[in-house]
Amino acid sequence: MKSRLFIAGIGVMVGARAFALPASARLFQQAYGYKVSCLLCHSNGGGSASNNYGKTFLRSGANSGAFKKIESIDSDDDGIPNIREILAKANPGDKKSTPSAVGDWLANAGAVFIPQKELEKLFPGHSKFSAIEGSLNAKQIEFLKLKLGKDPVDDDKVPTFYFAEKDGKRFAVGQLIAQPRGEGKGLNTGVAVATSGKILKVEVLGGSEAKAVNQNTAYLDALKDKTSTTLPPPPADGSSQLIAASVERSLYLIQAVFGGAK
Repeated sequence: MKSRLFIAGIGVMVGARAFALPASARLFQQAYGYKVSCLLCHSNGGGSASNNYGKTFLRSGANSGAFKKIESIDSDDDGIPNIREILAKANPGDKKSTPSAVGDWLANAGAVFIPQKELEKLFPGHSKFSAIEGSLNAKQIEFLKLKLGKDPVDDDKVPTFYFAEKDGKRFAVGQLIAQPRGEGKGLNTGVAVATSGKILKVEVLGGSEAKAVNQNTAYLDALKDKTSTTLPPPPADGSSQLIAASVERSLYLIQAVFGGAK
């Protein structure tokens, strides 16, 4: 019965309208009231290098409070503070975009960015993916807080779910977790979960701890086919602890959205 509920939850959610924006862009929208494209923080769209606004945002904590901290800064060195450009819907990360000539950087606002290379690693043999994003309601946030033993981070309140597709059907859901976010160290992890709730694969996608993990994949292998209630305890090393935290976040987020925490 649990598997059926999980599958039904995915079917309902993917059929609903969702706001497909990266977490930072969703948080920006909540702060300033309009949708933006990946060009807000990236020099050439999603997946490319951070522009100066994106770098400033990261250094300031990469959370909802970071936007306020950098409002008075002129990130793109065009002589105009970030907040003046934001209110005029100009790009604070591009000196060519100003209140008097905003440009077309919002042309793709709201478009879904699919991190193709990362998802192909997470779902070997698959190249067709889709994504949905949304905002957790109060009960879902409380569910996460209860399971994790602490308040969820801002990114988790506006989660992204990626789906691997086969024969026109979505058969598994995945998440990409960066931890800790906004710092120069940590681990980027992908977690793929079957409709039964079992882990299909956990993939290390980057970060300063990636080399240590890739030299010893025993813990990653031990996570396969596990659920949130059967996760093995992680080894004491820091990289395994980061993986365990990322996997727990992913599984509980999936439960919060697809498992009935309404």
